[in-house]
Amino acid sequence: MYLTPHIPLMSSLDALEASLSTLRAQLGRGSTVQDFQQVGHQSREFLITLAQSVHDPAKHSLPNTETPSRTDAKAMLGAFISHTLPGEGHEEARRLARSAVDMANAVQHDRMATKQDAQLAVEGCAAVLAIAAILSGESLAPAEAWQGISVGNRYFAWGGPTLHALDDRDPVPAPEPLLHELRARGITHRFGTKAKLRNHLAQGWAPAWETDRHSWRREVLYGADGDQVLLIKNEAA
Repeated sequence: MYLTPHIPLMSSLDALEASLSTLRAQLGRGSTVQDFQQVGHQSREFLITLAQSVHDPAKHSLPNTETPSRTDAKAMLGAFISHTLPGEGHEEARRLARSAVDMANAVQHDRMATKQDAQLAVEGCAAVLAIAAILSGESLAPAEAWQGISVGNRYFAWGGPTLHALDDRDPVPAPEPLLHELRARGITHRFGTKAKLRNHLAQGWAPAWETDRHSWRREVLYGADGDQVLLIKNEAA
């Protein structure tokens, strides 16, 4: 039996979505086989946590079977889906959950793991989370969109799903083409001191960053003063 009580998905959905965002940010920062193996390991841990949140031993245990181990994500997810979607017609959903667990385990132990392998493991987690939310009658929050603009082959953002989980690199001066594009699009902006950043945030301003949207970000500074950052006004604030 479980050593801890069943945690309904509705009480853990926000935490699981946050964990998935963190996992994607970790993937974006990865560059070595060891990094991608670690993503596989974290994907496995994510699926175990998800399975624990949806599997209720009192409802989902199958007749004449032992209660799954607390670390057997495949068995817990299978029992949950079998109870919620009984019948041979829903075998695909059960198979998808099993495959996601297998993929995470494979990447974790693959000595030649690639970024593509790790991406598949992470998206497997996302798919199983979506299935669990649907079957539990819960709603996943819409994925947060990036807020920013492209200037040539550079991207500048002031909001995004993983912006604040990315690695910081050396700041850059605000390029004039960026400021020109902001003015052309009517996007309210100005520079403000870092010392008063909390006040700027409270007033609806957000700092702008140059980013690849996967692994790194750079502060965008006023060229003549390294203490002032480019701020974008959140018009919805």
